Amino acid sequence: MDDMKLICDRLTKYYGKNKALDGFSYEFTPGIYGLLGPNGAGKSTLMNLITCNLSVTSGEIRYGDERIQDMGKEYRSRLGFMPQQQNIYPRFTVERFLMYMAGLKGIGSHEAAKETDRLLDMVNLSNDRRKRLGELSGGMKQRALLAQALLGKPEIIILDEPTAGVDPKERIQMRNIISQVGFNCIIMIATHVVPDVQFIAKEILLLGKGQIIDSGTPAALQDKMDGKVFEITTDEGHFRELCGKYRTVQMSRNGNEIALRVVSDTRPSAEECRAVRPDLEDLYLYHFE
Repeated sequence: MDDMKLICDRLTKYYGKNKALDGFSYEFTPGIYGLLGPNGAGKSTLMNLITCNLSVTSGEIRYGDERIQDMGKEYRSRLGFMPQQQNIYPRFTVERFLMYMAGLKGIGSHEAAKETDRLLDMVNLSNDRRKRLGELSGGMKQRALLAQALLGKPEIIILDEPTAGVDPKERIQMRNIISQVGFNCIIMIATHVVPDVQFIAKEILLLGKGQIIDSGTPAALQDKMDGKVFEITTDEGHFRELCGKYRTVQMSRNGNEIALRVVSDTRPSAEECRAVRPDLEDLYLYHFE
């Protein structure tokens, strides 16, 4: 595992005159990474470069000591990719879908059958193996897509919005599955759902306008927000004014009182105000208002 390093070195990508990625540099080692950022931050471009669906304008990506362009098929065989869209092969059964994807990855039929059994059990779809993909719920489709990304025990796994459109129970199940495989490979999760990565990611990367705005462990990033997150207790006559003045993360009502959780570089002037422990959603709002 010492050579399991994915090195992104000054990656820049243009679409015409639009710079989607701007000198992105990072070294990924085994573990789970959360890629957080708004639409247009560069997450999809980065994933497409790593999976060889796009070519860089400048910079390079190395796996170990080799450029991925030079590794060709050998590099692609080490990849697993879970796309966001779910409308693929609706008439395929779950089992046929996994066998088909295994064939595309060059996995022999005997090994593909064993892999399919293993992964269907892992994602809790063994009893649904003969159902068509078009008949599955959103959460089941996501689990099927995750299973195909794990075919062949890849060393680099890219997950694009893995919990899109799933309910809270499915979201927890997906997180648990991802955690199981995250020790011996590099996993990148691009998402807008902060809790998806808050508790399982080794490191978080905040992307904005094609650049890394901040990065670190979830705990270290939260610590940077100490003294910038407050809870204000107010009433209906003042809460709209406060919402307009401060970045408001959430609000709740208790009788006539309204509690606002706000992010601010300075302590709000409201009388009923106290500092509270920050979390990653506070950090996200702080950078991406």
